[in-house]
Amino acid sequence: GNLKASGAREYLIKFIAVVNEKQQEKFGCTPVILWTMFWPYSILCEKGGRFEKERLTERMHAYDYDGTSAGMWECIQRSTKELIADPEIPQISGSANIIPCGTSVVMARADARINTKGANELTRDGYHMSFNLGRYLAACTWFQRLFSNKGYSVLGNGYRVDDVEGIRPVTDEQAAILQEIAVRAIDSWNELPSSYD
Repeated sequence: GNLKASGAREYLIKFIAVVNEKQQEKFGCTPVILWTMFWPYSILCEKGGRFEKERLTERMHAYDYDGTSAGMWECIQRSTKELIADPEIPQISGSANIIPCGTSVVMARADARINTKGANELTRDGYHMSFNLGRYLAACTWFQRLFSNKGYSVLGNGYRVDDVEGIRPVTDEQAAILQEIAVRAIDSWNELPSSYD
């Protein structure tokens, strides 16, 4: 929940320095660095939940959150705000370099048209994006961040992977809803919804 306290900040600064150096050597320019804002694990991962793993729950406490999905979301919000305000990491400052997959997921979990089972779920195992809705939503969010400033929008994009054996395809209705959520997440990611109950 705290980049400085976790030690992640120092590694990130070193990593960006190496990337900058290599980019300058090879191409003579400074790279654009994007940060994917992660999503909170499912409520099914909480203590007593279907996908709970005791070791993971213990590790959650070490990173300053209470082992709940809502606590993890608060931690992600704090870390993202810290990151974009950090003067020593200028390449990720401001919202233009944040890909708010976490915000998209939280918004989708709050949408009764997507969260039809009430399980607050877009993952296949509580942690990793489902092969259909979850990955599609993340892809829509990436697309919108990368191309909206070039005049393109994910809204109305008809491309979907629907021929993978054993994976339920994303329907036209679901695609339209997830595209709209991705656009909203990009436009208002810093409002950071606090809950998805």
